[in-house]
Amino acid sequence: MKKTKSFMSNIIIFGIKYKIKYVNLLSDNYLGWFKPIEQEILIEHTLKGDKRMKTLIHEIGHGVFHTTGLNQTSIGYDLQEIIVENIAQAIVQNFDIKPKK
Repeated sequence: MKKTKSFMSNIIIFGIKYKIKYVNLLSDNYLGWFKPIEQEILIEHTLKGDKRMKTLIHEIGHGVFHTTGLNQTSIGYDLQEIIVENIAQAIVQNFDIKPKK
């Protein structure tokens, strides 16, 4: 996986620090990937602007599901995908979010 210069390198989700890595994921058909055991979020390195931010928010959503234990409920992965995707889309459409420096 090829790394590139990032615009955010870490994020904290409910007290747990996750490293954000910008890598080549398109060969695996992903734009982002939440990896709880490694405490990493992978983001496709070619994404820019709102698409990059939406993908990061989407993966943070998976982090919230994992960290709060919601992923262990009867909410299946398909429903989790719909929830985090729609929340990410709504946030990006309505807020001009810029990462902290």
